[in-house]
Amino acid sequence: FDYFEPWSGVVFRVESSWTVDELVNNTMATDWTDTSTVMRWSIGLDRPTWIKWLNKDRTFFLSMQIFDTWYWDHEGDKHEGYFTDEHNFITTFFYIANYLRDTLKPVGFVVWEEASNSWVAGQSVEWLIDNHWSIKGGFNIIWGGTNNFRHDAGPFRSFVVPGVSGNDPYNHSVFGAAHEGIGALRDNDELFFQLKYQF
Repeated sequence: FDYFEPWSGVVFRVESSWTVDELVNNTMATDWTDTSTVMRWSIGLDRPTWIKWLNKDRTFFLSMQIFDTWYWDHEGDKHEGYFTDEHNFITTFFYIANYLRDTLKPVGFVVWEEASNSWVAGQSVEWLIDNHWSIKGGFNIIWGGTNNFRHDAGPFRSFVVPGVSGNDPYNHSVFGAAHEGIGALRDNDELFFQLKYQF
């Protein structure tokens, strides 16, 4: 549902879903598979906002969202059992601006994933030259998630590479990349330039 709050000018958005007996990975189970009731929800706040010292002619569109995936039957802790935390919160912030009679469009965003403590940020600028041609350039950077690669392998522990020390019961297992969240892509920063023709 959506709700427009007239005093602040903020639009509140809420979405949610509920799944019963969703298939999940759980290293405490003998075959690594289990089921859980899962609730997914998000809250968004949108607002056109004047930032006069940046643009005295047009508002900025600002948007913030919080997403959560909640495993109701969660078992284990940070490094064993479910390879995800009981909650996986992701917070996003996004803006878009317009200059030069809406022909120059800067867009930026930031994303933070709480469970893996990893981040994504991006900025781009598009110039609409005419009704057909446009040029766009920007970057996306990813960082964090570096301390989350360890996870137990349950009954298959003897078949995977041991942990960082002889006393470490956890492994850089098949769940490593997933447990690092967005940060698993931290070596894939991007710088881009696009020339576009529309017809």
